[in-house]
Amino acid sequence: MNPSSHSHYSVVLELPARQVWAVVRDFNSYPIWVDGVDESHIEEDLSGTTVGGVRNFAMGGFRTRQRLLAHSDVDRFFTYVVTQSRSKQMALLELLSTTRAP
Repeated sequence: MNPSSHSHYSVVLELPARQVWAVVRDFNSYPIWVDGVDESHIEEDLSGTTVGGVRNFAMGGFRTRQRLLAHSDVDRFFTYVVTQSRSKQMALLELLSTTRAP
């Protein structure tokens, strides 16, 4: 993948933002909302909202590690970076954003 290229993926859910955020706000809730995640934990027993925490999860027989860079309950978003992945072509920075309900 060209270092200057990037991709974007978006999903619109017919649910109130507060209801969606209640599920995804915990960085360790991956197995609840991502099909195929076999196991997930935050390293060093940190909470799922601790900036700097590392999510370590298994999916399809492979492990991936992602570090939480920013988290905001007020603005309903978090940003994380992939630190270890089975795919060397995976984007280095991924962003998940859930916007507020009007």
